[in-house]
Amino acid sequence: MKLLELGFIATGCLAVAMAVPTISATAQNTISTKQIVDLGARDLRQTHFDKYGAVYIATLPSGTQVEIDLRANGRIDEIEAQDRRGFPLAEVASLLPRSVLEQPDFTNDFRVEKLELDDKIELGGVFQDRTELEAVFSADGQLRELKRH
Repeated sequence: MKLLELGFIATGCLAVAMAVPTISATAQNTISTKQIVDLGARDLRQTHFDKYGAVYIATLPSGTQVEIDLRANGRIDEIEAQDRRGFPLAEVASLLPRSVLEQPDFTNDFRVEKLELDDKIELGGVFQDRTELEAVFSADGQLRELKRH
């Protein structure tokens, strides 16, 4: 009798588990990837998901493969190039205030390796001569710090 009861319990648990979608499958469908798609990214592949957001690997129009952290509200939190080539600043222009894009230090040969967007904007990248640049801006685009090395 005990064995039969355990069988029913196990079957019931399995039925409940199959009927209830996993949290990640349910929540994954509620996170909009519009900001990623608007960058012209292709080959979008989710690699991580939790209650705070998701991580995607995608390819930007320049061909650079990037890792993109997307918040649960659908906003991009971070973009990082998967190689040392980086990507043109113009490819993420839609995410940045005009004053950041007009920063004179960002010449045509500057390539972004990492962009962080939260209560401030942090940009790290490299020039063709391999000089590195790190810049920090306020959320509204005012330059706070600039380092070259």
